[in-house]
Amino acid sequence: MKDIEILAPLFWEYSWESLKNKLKSPFVIARVLELGDPSQFRVLERAVGKEVIKEFLKEKGEKTPYYPLL
Repeated sequence: MKDIEILAPLFWEYSWESLKNKLKSPFVIARVLELGDPSQFRVLERAVGKEVIKEFLKEKGEKTPYYPLL
């Protein structure tokens, strides 16, 4: 899957060679969701599947307020 190389710039401080086989890891998914652009998200979605991303969001996603409730 050659198009996954578009994700490499999101992991500038890590060895891409060690990460590209771990695309389903919560770390990789979180980084793409946080820093990726729409084309990078689509590549991740094709690589791991919608269900993996949905499950990640169910388990790790959290609605947090932007300001503390008083």
